[in-house]
Amino acid sequence: MNSDSNKISRRPSGATPASPVSPSIRAGIGLAALACAGAAALLWSRHPVPQSGSLPPSRTESVATDSTAVVASAHDPTPSTQPAVGIEAADSPAKPQPAIEATTPLPAAEPSADSRRLVEALVKSGVNPTPEAAGEWREMHRKLVQLGAAAVPAIREYLAKNTEQGFGDGKSMLGYPSARLALFDALGQIGGPEAVRLMLDTAASTAEPREIATLARDIETAAPGQHRQEILGAALDVIGIATKDQLPGADVAPLFEVLQQYGGTGTVADLEKTSNKWGYYAAVALAGLPEGAGIPSLVRMVREGTAPGAPALAALAQAAGDSPEARDALLDQIRQNRVSPYAWATITPILGGSVLRFTDSVLDPSLVAEKEVQSFHIQYNNQNFYHSPNATALPPDRLRERITFIDTLMSATSDPVTVAGLTSARTTLTRALDQITAVTPPGN
Repeated sequence: MNSDSNKISRRPSGATPASPVSPSIRAGIGLAALACAGAAALLWSRHPVPQSGSLPPSRTESVATDSTAVVASAHDPTPSTQPAVGIEAADSPAKPQPAIEATTPLPAAEPSADSRRLVEALVKSGVNPTPEAAGEWREMHRKLVQLGAAAVPAIREYLAKNTEQGFGDGKSMLGYPSARLALFDALGQIGGPEAVRLMLDTAASTAEPREIATLARDIETAAPGQHRQEILGAALDVIGIATKDQLPGADVAPLFEVLQQYGGTGTVADLEKTSNKWGYYAAVALAGLPEGAGIPSLVRMVREGTAPGAPALAALAQAAGDSPEARDALLDQIRQNRVSPYAWATITPILGGSVLRFTDSVLDPSLVAEKEVQSFHIQYNNQNFYHSPNATALPPDRLRERITFIDTLMSATSDPVTVAGLTSARTTLTRALDQITAVTPPGN
């Protein structure tokens, strides 16, 4: 299970242009190229990086989507079957997903013997290392980074093999689950045009969501703000492939993180289009866009839908602490008694101060592993997220504002289920406030 596995992609990562072809030869092959173009388009594929020992799926493979969504809590081992969740959106012709901008690879440079040995050793020695071997591995990784641009050809050479080496239990000691992700981080630390170009080339070829998000982070670190369109184009390209069920079993949460963190208002329409397939992922990303750019879309979804979806309502509940528009929309839905008992199961912890987070996150620095975490799995298109308790991290003034808002919501309804949910959220906030004020000096 720890041997290298092949990774098929639409072109090898780091591939360089072929040698120049003379005009007479180009003319001779022109007709053949035209004849093959249609067939080549059908054969083109972009596949995810598999775990070691597994084979990547064919682009023509598809999986039947389940008509039900299974929500399983970490505290309730028996999942309950619910109607498939998703945010209803008006039917409209699909806009072609933008592809990553083409880049002109730099002329290939031959790796030095030292850099090649370092890369080979990093790949082979990362599998289930002993503590001593893990320390040696980290030192080799540091030396590779210290080589700077001179290390890039060796890294390009390995990535061009389109293979992956998982590290198994070594992930916890090394900080990386695989060789490719470790080398991406090295490129991000090296920086410079050669490293950035290789990361962009790789983003143009991989279909693995975690790789796209990791590369986005490392490219942004090396060249802040300079390659946002390429980053977003790569994420949208792979989402487009997943929309056609050509990445069966993949968790695409990291792609939604990329759109949320680097997209801004320009990705609102794209997120809306994905909401029927990945309701929670799209809603959380919309709620997390800078400057509340996605709130109007969420408000429209719950007001125009015949039955407001739990994802949009949960996202509005999460945004209510900072957005008057989200608070007004949530209050309106409660007054009309349009929040289902199923939706309350997700909304109650959020109103009580919890934060909805992606389980398979790459870009969220606040990931926690607490006993109180409540995890959810939506079988429909493999959505995974959790509630992270956050009430005690809020300042007293914010807690009081939330308690006041819940009191306003409670005054707008007499529905027993709604009242019970709001009462539970209020109790959580009150306890957090008591805990904080008990140790906070007056005036702070």
